[in-house]
Amino acid sequence: MKSKLYLFAFAAMLFTACSAGKMLTTEYITQHGTRTYEASNDQIWKAVEGVLSMQGYEIAFADQEKGIINTKQKILGAVGSANPYSYQVVSTGIYRQYLIRITHEGSHCTVVLKPRVFQGNADISDQAVWRLDGPEGEQALFEKFFKELEGLL
Repeated sequence: MKSKLYLFAFAAMLFTACSAGKMLTTEYITQHGTRTYEASNDQIWKAVEGVLSMQGYEIAFADQEKGIINTKQKILGAVGSANPYSYQVVSTGIYRQYLIRITHEGSHCTVVLKPRVFQGNADISDQAVWRLDGPEGEQALFEKFFKELEGLL
């Protein structure tokens, strides 16, 4: 019984964390999720693929000519709802994926990271579910991605 209570508390905490967030705006992505590098398109492309692999993302679709990489969804955790009469918790997976756009002009390449979040099969990216600040927030995730990218260039 005690373990079911802990499971319920954990599920409630995850649900609260996912439902009490902020919106991820285009302006935020432009400010924090976009970087320009002096490197060839091939160098950037290989480095982005390397970072995705290091972070555990598989590539679902990639087209270097169009400058698009779309990752498969990576599970982050689960949210649950509980029936207090039966102590049954139903959980739904929370997944994350990236849509990455790489554009090149002359000797410069621009990388734009656009994360997406799914609850089960539902894309909830346009909802207020994002944590932007803090060690687990989007700004920190963007910084980590770009730091690893720069390490591979």
